[in-house]
Amino acid sequence: MAEALWTGTGSRDGGPLWGRMMLGRAALVLLLFVICAPPLFAQQGYTLKVGDELELDILDDSEPPQRYVIGSDGAVRLPLLGGLEVVNLTLEEARELIRVTYIAREIFVNPTVDLSIAAYRPVFVTGDVRSPGFYDFRPFISAEQALGLAGGPQMPTSNAEARVLERRVLEGSLVATEADLTRFATEYARVQAQLRGESEVLWNDIPAHIRPVIDRDAFAILKPAEDEILRLEQLNHDTQTRLLREAIEETGSELLLLREREVAQVAAMERAEADLTRGQELTERGVQSSGPLSQLHRLVSEAEDLLLQIRTQQTGARRRLGELQREYARLESDRSQRLLAEGQSRRSEIAKLEAARLSIIDRQDLLRQWIDSGANADLDGRIDYRVRRRGPDAVETFVIDSLTELFPGDLLIVTVRASETVARVEE
Repeated sequence: MAEALWTGTGSRDGGPLWGRMMLGRAALVLLLFVICAPPLFAQQGYTLKVGDELELDILDDSEPPQRYVIGSDGAVRLPLLGGLEVVNLTLEEARELIRVTYIAREIFVNPTVDLSIAAYRPVFVTGDVRSPGFYDFRPFISAEQALGLAGGPQMPTSNAEARVLERRVLEGSLVATEADLTRFATEYARVQAQLRGESEVLWNDIPAHIRPVIDRDAFAILKPAEDEILRLEQLNHDTQTRLLREAIEETGSELLLLREREVAQVAAMERAEADLTRGQELTERGVQSSGPLSQLHRLVSEAEDLLLQIRTQQTGARRRLGELQREYARLESDRSQRLLAEGQSRRSEIAKLEAARLSIIDRQDLLRQWIDSGANADLDGRIDYRVRRRGPDAVETFVIDSLTELFPGDLLIVTVRASETVARVEE
């Protein structure tokens, strides 16, 4: 059967030997996958999804390429643009949307935009596998290959004590995952409070869809530390802002004083020039000697030099004022971008932990079914694969075979069926 790793018929004695054969084949599948997998993936036909990491490069500037993660709202936050919804677009459509938006907002005239997928959402392999967890998505990866990445199938054991131990491990993993989820959710709420200029972290800033699984008491324990981080960051930002404002005001006052000095010096120079003109007329008429003219020429020259110095000082003051104003604007912009990036990073971690939590719950359900049904017979059956995939409207779960290729973000559930179970199903 296509969906099974074992295609022989009849019963087999010696379960450990079959287990080694299964592990050997899983290792062979993994080796062939690493060697033979195509190096490229048809990015252009792939539609972008939440969690994909994009690499954007504006080829017209000197900045290096930057990476951005598509958030849970379907938008990617880009420099100077803010949020731009790209989910369900192809890579080429997203690239053109970014380029057109930069032009429409008069940020660039006709930019050359290079956009690629830096990292796909990982797949999560769970169920009857030796190493459940997240694995980097690789183009054209099949269910069988993903099973190989997860260490091959995990053979059910007839040891009730081992199952109880596994249940305790799963319970501990769930507690740890939910604790991490609460921590990242609290940090995300703090970032939202910082963006709005609030003085404390609020419960309502936690994403609504995960509030039901967040421990309110744990949030209350984490809140004071996040409030202190918020207070110190805001204090530092306010101090930098105040110092820049004071410097801007001081430079503006200096520039105003220089303008007043310029007006006074222009008047003084005009008087000196008028005195020189009168002295020249008196000398020409023979009323006075030419001796005082040299002193009048010197006074006019000194007045011109002083006026030039004042205007040079004005130029320097205007330049400093412009630099301070740009630094002030950059301070606000850099802070907003840093907080947006931090918030996006927290949302990405929250999404990963949500998937991990659901996977642990699925494994607990499978283990509970095993315990309830007493499925501890010798294995002589097959491996079944199910995929849970988030669609445009809802999460879908469906059965696949071993050669079916996975999509980024898929949750692959592997079930090893015992011979008795297979026989009952086939009857």
